[in-house]
Amino acid sequence: MFERSAAMLVGGAILAVVILSVADPRVGSNPITYVILAALIIVGLVAKTPTPASLHGTRIFAMKDAAGKNELGDRERKFLIFHILTLLEKKQSIEVKELASELNVGIYEFIGIIQLLGKHGALDVIYPPMQDFPLIRKGDPETSRKYRMGIYKELAKDKMPGESRMDEFAREVSEYLENIRRREPG
Repeated sequence: MFERSAAMLVGGAILAVVILSVADPRVGSNPITYVILAALIIVGLVAKTPTPASLHGTRIFAMKDAAGKNELGDRERKFLIFHILTLLEKKQSIEVKELASELNVGIYEFIGIIQLLGKHGALDVIYPPMQDFPLIRKGDPETSRKYRMGIYKELAKDKMPGESRMDEFAREVSEYLENIRRREPG
């Protein structure tokens, strides 16, 4: 909240300096005006920088964007990646439309995750003609396994290795993601 109000205040100050420099040629020709403008822009950029708390995934699904979609923290994003890769282990392909309609996550954030995984080869992203959403298929099994193991090692409660433990973790992830499933009103 503070970052937003600070950014708005800095934006107003930048606008005021620009208006003053256009309205009065003495202000516009003074080099100090540009130094002040540069300092305000830097302060504005710093005010919009995420706080360390949001960078480390301490947010929970209570954060919502303007459209009412859940904003994912770092932990939730990793859980979603693990969930997608686990689903692809069971199925050959998944329609992104089906998966996106199931979860209450912003579509741009969801597509960003899919594109990131596709870029690294963990899955293949296919854009069928005349469709709005892509189709995802299994990518490189080794890359997918590395992603899943990395998330498992980082976020699993029991650090015991093994496929049975990973299956238990997959169930925990699915239960956790139930919090962001779309709910029918009423």
